[in-house]
Amino acid sequence: MEKTNQKTSAPTSKRAKHARVQYKVNLQKITDLISEGYTKKAIYKLLHKEGLISMSYSHFCRFNSEGNLGPQKKKKRKLTSKPPTKDPNQDFDHQKIVTDEEFKKMTG
Repeated sequence: MEKTNQKTSAPTSKRAKHARVQYKVNLQKITDLISEGYTKKAIYKLLHKEGLISMSYSHFCRFNSEGNLGPQKKKKRKLTSKPPTKDPNQDFDHQKIVTDEEFKKMTG
């Protein structure tokens, strides 16, 4: 019994494979349009309009010139305006704005 060469990478979904097939089928057309100076966005719109691809634009952009998927870009997280967490071991440090004399005048 002969062993077959199987990929050892993580399994991909049928949808991802479908997108790869669509890209590879149109690879020659894509490379020709790139060499003519078209942008990826314009190429995507053309192929999508013609019904040759059905994947999203972001997925389309992940393919390299050989039709293989590159790494997925992670979205940058928005910074929130949460106050910094307080270290329980740190002493409270308060800057005096009011002098002791002014404080006595205010409190009587």
